[in-house]
Amino acid sequence: MLEVMNPQYPADSLAAQLTDDHAAIDAPFHAVARGETFPEALDNLSSAVHDLRSHIYMEEEHLFPPLREAGMMMPVMVMIREHAQMWPLLDRIDQAIAAPSHDELPTLCQQVAGLLKDHNEKEEQILYSQADATVPAGAAAIIESILDTHVLPQGWVCQGLH
Repeated sequence: MLEVMNPQYPADSLAAQLTDDHAAIDAPFHAVARGETFPEALDNLSSAVHDLRSHIYMEEEHLFPPLREAGMMMPVMVMIREHAQMWPLLDRIDQAIAAPSHDELPTLCQQVAGLLKDHNEKEEQILYSQADATVPAGAAAIIESILDTHVLPQGWVCQGLH
């Protein structure tokens, strides 16, 4: 994982780790949105799509439940709705990476990067700021493990698409 070291949170905090994961995931979308299409940028983008899906899985299955229990139902529901807006774009990016022509990729990446900018700002300020005080140690350990491995259960789809 890229070490960004967000000064807003202590370096070893769950909030800092979540924020750093955002920055690492976002970078390849921005690179392709700027027009980088050489093979390394496409490999990085493919990994970023997977990592974003894993990040969404981690949030919806392990981070959001304790935040909901702490009374943050409305912000969590907004994040789930926004995940559902991104998910089909990620499917389209996967299809465009596999296609012979990558013409659609910069536009798709611009769309995802725009959604992520607004989404991540809200998530970091509203939800992540409460993560360290709210998430139990067991859940935090699972979250940290997923951030390290970017595991994603096969066939898992974000809650907003159910």
